[in-house]
Amino acid sequence: MHMFLENYKASLDSLEKITENQEVITKITDFIIEHNPIVFIIGIGKSGYIAHKAAASMSSTGTRAVYIHPSEAMHGDIGLITDQDICIFVSYSGESMELIPVAQKLKNDGVKIVSVVANENSSLGKLSNFILRIPKVNEPTDLPAPFISTCISLVMLDMLCISLINKKNFTIDLYKQNHPAGKIGSVLKSTGEIMRKNNDLPLVLKGTKMSDALVIMNEKRLGSLIVVNQENLLLGFISEGDLRRHMHDHLLTDFVENIMTTSPKTISSNTLCIDALDEMRQYKITSLIVVSHGNIVEGMVHIHQLLELFGDE
Repeated sequence: MHMFLENYKASLDSLEKITENQEVITKITDFIIEHNPIVFIIGIGKSGYIAHKAAASMSSTGTRAVYIHPSEAMHGDIGLITDQDICIFVSYSGESMELIPVAQKLKNDGVKIVSVVANENSSLGKLSNFILRIPKVNEPTDLPAPFISTCISLVMLDMLCISLINKKNFTIDLYKQNHPAGKIGSVLKSTGEIMRKNNDLPLVLKGTKMSDALVIMNEKRLGSLIVVNQENLLLGFISEGDLRRHMHDHLLTDFVENIMTTSPKTISSNTLCIDALDEMRQYKITSLIVVSHGNIVEGMVHIHQLLELFGDE
């Protein structure tokens, strides 16, 4: 185990050499941005998994990318690739016999070829228009099995993906469109997508007696009241804590404006839910009022909604 960690650390130190590819990464990025091709990524074995992951990362961040298995490519899938596209081959040695005939065929068809290899003079390197050269590493065992080399290949392809993201100014809103499900989808949801609104809101007008306001508070079951005027302008907020602080014999005949907090915490509808939850935890509150420009009430988010969204994290 100690030798493994030493080899791994030495290989991680060699990651700095990847930056020597920055000029080539920029050229590949510019080609993809200018021509908008489909990026086909091909690998076999462990490098195939890296290729598959790279295609998935690019697809979710605004670059059309597809993984193709080399055997399937030579049995018909190569017909998907046109001379307007670009194909990335992942092979540490650059000599994977399943990849070379595919690369040769595509080269003959005029397809731009990128190779992710440790040896630029390898068979794949010689067929390539662009070479992303990864540093040679010492694997942690005597077996001819890829461990650290696959990680280095992954970092190289991630660098290309990040370069494309930055060049395209790919925003979090665009990413959300491509990734609506799972934990990431939850993190990217905005408060406007989950907020209570319209008839679900515990709205009361200024001048409402507390006896009537408490009926609304009970009906809406959010443990609070939002005080507004006729134009739905936010005037204040009444929480259960406000009720306890103003508990007196005349509470039911008092008016909401005498009980409310006049500067409640608010957010906009495009605030991410994860940020809303952080704010609730910071201020130890259970609700946030969603307002538009001009402090007009649009909705409200309760902490129970957010905890349910994030699985009671």
